[in-house]
Amino acid sequence: MTNMQSQSEVAEFSQRKTVEVWLMPLLALALVTYFATIQLANWPERLRYPGEEDAVEGTQLSETVHLRRGAHIYRLPSNGEFDSAIYGPLCYLLGAAVIDPNRPDYAPLRMLSLAATLGLAVASGWLAFTLARRKLAGVLAVFLPFATAFIGRYGISARADMVALLLAFAGFLTFYNFRDSRRALIISAVLVLLSFYYKQQFLGAPGAIFVYLVLDKRYRQAFEFLFTVIAGGLILAGVFSFLIFPHQAFLQHFIAYNRLPFDRHVLLPEILMFAIPLFIPLLGSIDFLTQYPDKLVGCYVGVSVGSYFLLLFSSGSGADTNRCLEPLVVLSCVFAARIATSDGILPGLGWTAPFAATLALVSFLSFAFVVPHVRPSDFTADAALQNYLRANFPPRTSALGYYAGDPIRAGLDAPVTNLWGYTALIRKGALSDREIVSRIDNGSYRVILLDFDLEHSEGDKMADFYTTRAMRDAILCSYKQTGRLQLPRPEISRFTDGNMYVWVPKSEVGLSAQHK
Repeated sequence: MTNMQSQSEVAEFSQRKTVEVWLMPLLALALVTYFATIQLANWPERLRYPGEEDAVEGTQLSETVHLRRGAHIYRLPSNGEFDSAIYGPLCYLLGAAVIDPNRPDYAPLRMLSLAATLGLAVASGWLAFTLARRKLAGVLAVFLPFATAFIGRYGISARADMVALLLAFAGFLTFYNFRDSRRALIISAVLVLLSFYYKQQFLGAPGAIFVYLVLDKRYRQAFEFLFTVIAGGLILAGVFSFLIFPHQAFLQHFIAYNRLPFDRHVLLPEILMFAIPLFIPLLGSIDFLTQYPDKLVGCYVGVSVGSYFLLLFSSGSGADTNRCLEPLVVLSCVFAARIATSDGILPGLGWTAPFAATLALVSFLSFAFVVPHVRPSDFTADAALQNYLRANFPPRTSALGYYAGDPIRAGLDAPVTNLWGYTALIRKGALSDREIVSRIDNGSYRVILLDFDLEHSEGDKMADFYTTRAMRDAILCSYKQTGRLQLPRPEISRFTDGNMYVWVPKSEVGLSAQHK
């Protein structure tokens, strides 16, 4: 009787212990899955939506189309034409390979981002499982990024971010899994170089590898890694400057045009955009690495987070939340390991409860994180805009506007693919607006598309955002507003009234009246 009672007590204790070990991680997984479902619910419509979800999508599409058509996208601006081409050349070359220049479409570029996002999810799961040695940690790490507004926004966007991040993270994982291999060290260097030349942003991975090697007193390997990255970078710069894009200003675009003046007004918003969603994962990651030290992963956490805040002091008005993507990925892995190894209800609840509150707050503030949402009315508005442009302007008509993708998809041309970037460089003093103003004066842009009411634009934030006073005065002098269309919601900002104003040269209006 005593033995049977003892066995029963042991079984009950074991069952209770199992419940304590698995309850909170499973609850965390349920919460993450719920919020990931909220973020992902709009993805099918967004993938199907033919319009642009932000101006960066249109810029990348139009520059990719220009490259595919044989244009020199890295040329210096002239005659009121400007391809900003500020991202790495690999993103344009790959984009040009997958799009149809005669029927420009965002879908191929969005599918590239989706494939990279799925690859990142798998890689994150592998790292979390390796850290915690628990399958639940891997599963949590796969779903956790999808529950955040950052992946909700960028995960399927027709931008360079996700592919570049996948390459950088793959470089880190290669070294992490084979950190004593010289071959792995070289492969890692190559992958982070490819990431940099896809988009020059994700420096946490190479920084972490180099810092780790120095801290581990492996100075020879640190030198080899640094030498490979620098030498490889210089070789690739030469290849792109003299072989692939000869007689153009590749480095001017790749480096100089990315440097905009510091804007102190974006400092607090950028701190909040990081702190609100990532503060709890950062604390949990620190706690996990304190209990289960891993110098290399610790370096990645420290360098990726530290570089984010360091770069705050170089933030211009174009700074965006995509800088949070690399810290998000590594913190998701470590935080998933923290939750999965928090044995006991109270320790698990200590991390799961505040993280649930964080996810709820971020979901509520999705508008602040600019997560696109597409509705049926947006398909209708986009179709109306495209039909209007096709019906009123012949193919390859020169169109100037903030959303370069709209005229490109309608068969028109966008001689300035990034009007905001052009204007920012003019304000910086790196470029002059003389040529674009001259072209406006001559009526050489056959249509100008503005999302603000130019006739009542005094003090308008959107007007000042992507045009200069001289441009606006020239438009008022030489152009006449002939139409107003409703914009799809993804193209509406809080500074606009939701309309697209169509301006054509006064000379064209006069000729049209004579024909009538």
